[in-house]
Amino acid sequence: MNTSNEELHELADITKCTFSFVDSMVLKCAVELRIADIIRSHGKSITLSQIASSIDSPSVNLGNLKRVMRMLVRMEIFNTQKLDIETHKSSDDDNYPALSSPWHYLSDVLNEGGSGFKKANGVEVFEMAGKDPGLKKVITDFISCTTKILFNGMFSNNGRVVFNGVNSVVDLGGGIGQFIEIDGVTHVAGDHMFKEIPNVDAITIKNILLERGDEDCTKILKNCRNAINKETAKVTIIGKILKEDEEGNEGHFGNIDVIQDLTMMVHTVGGKQRTENEWKKILKEAGFSRYNVIELNNLYSLIEAYPK
Repeated sequence: MNTSNEELHELADITKCTFSFVDSMVLKCAVELRIADIIRSHGKSITLSQIASSIDSPSVNLGNLKRVMRMLVRMEIFNTQKLDIETHKSSDDDNYPALSSPWHYLSDVLNEGGSGFKKANGVEVFEMAGKDPGLKKVITDFISCTTKILFNGMFSNNGRVVFNGVNSVVDLGGGIGQFIEIDGVTHVAGDHMFKEIPNVDAITIKNILLERGDEDCTKILKNCRNAINKETAKVTIIGKILKEDEEGNEGHFGNIDVIQDLTMMVHTVGGKQRTENEWKKILKEAGFSRYNVIELNNLYSLIEAYPK
């Protein structure tokens, strides 16, 4: 096993340990909403809409319910049929109750919307991080660590292919630009998500779309499209493509994609992991006519989006 694979497996182990409490929080949510009772009383296969209509709440978010049910299926608590397709150990987070306490509001997020983080802490996560240096360091260190381990020696080997003929790249929301470390490519600061983005040969996006809802993602990608040459340039999105229903990931990462999707649901308003069909819809609305997916490993992929 080479070093990059060892690091990847170590990252998987650390991530699974960090989020080891999520299973119990999802089960707690299912018990509070009486999901098992609803399914049993139905006496046969039941759709998400039927589950939602049986929950004692006037405003259950069907999309969020699907995300919770997807995790319960991955945990093998329930199973699915093709008819439905439309639609514990403590972790390091315990050092920051602000990160773990929002999970106790998972059922409230389903019933009322909003973010569990604000329900638990009174403010949204990035507002608190702006005032709490310790929390900000936890978040930025995690992003930095995963960026380095997942892409150093793995993405960089493909860098000359992905950025063939590219002289300048905007790493949108890329902080200090540690991600773009390819000889001959100039990194340009790119924190202008909702403003004018500098004209460049290519744009890379890592985490900022994960943290935002579909409407904001579409706006950001439209700005990206306006900043690049429509004939020759592209936008590269680095992230996870969520598997549908019980399909799951193979190997070391297991259910981490679904766990991190629920993390976004609890900690942000609208943030989510997306399936390929959800990415396709957003890219089309942003004006990209085609895209290409390159799998980096069994968790991360590149989505290359082209205006023409």
